[in-house]
Amino acid sequence: MRVEQALTTLLIREIKLQIKAENIKRILEAAYDFNIQSAYKVIDDWSYGYLDSRNLRRFLRNMGVLLTKQELIALIRRIDLDGDAKISYEEFYEGVKSQFAHSHKIGLNLRAKGILSSLNGNTSTMVKSHSRQDLLNSAGKK
Repeated sequence: MRVEQALTTLLIREIKLQIKAENIKRILEAAYDFNIQSAYKVIDDWSYGYLDSRNLRRFLRNMGVLLTKQELIALIRRIDLDGDAKISYEEFYEGVKSQFAHSHKIGLNLRAKGILSSLNGNTSTMVKSHSRQDLLNSAGKK
């Protein structure tokens, strides 16, 4: 039972992380002065034609963010779709644009149903109490 609870906790935290990231992506997309291509060019400061650990580290350091080597590798792995440790413009675009048209609605509905409530309770029971149809309904699918 502890394995199921740990897995449930992991999945719930991944959902929360995804919702937070989607909200930030939506804010960026709504900003009048944001352009994905311009953002890519700012990070690709030496015009490599790709983003790697060096130019990402420089960009983030200039923004006041210091990442460990492991954090930088994790960031690249999350966006790098082909595994070459370089982020092409297409990969950057896919990583930065909002993935779900109704991601804010999903987050609100999941919270309303208690799926993303406190992780201190019995999460395996909490998830089992919601049917597949409940989850689809909360995601706006019927």
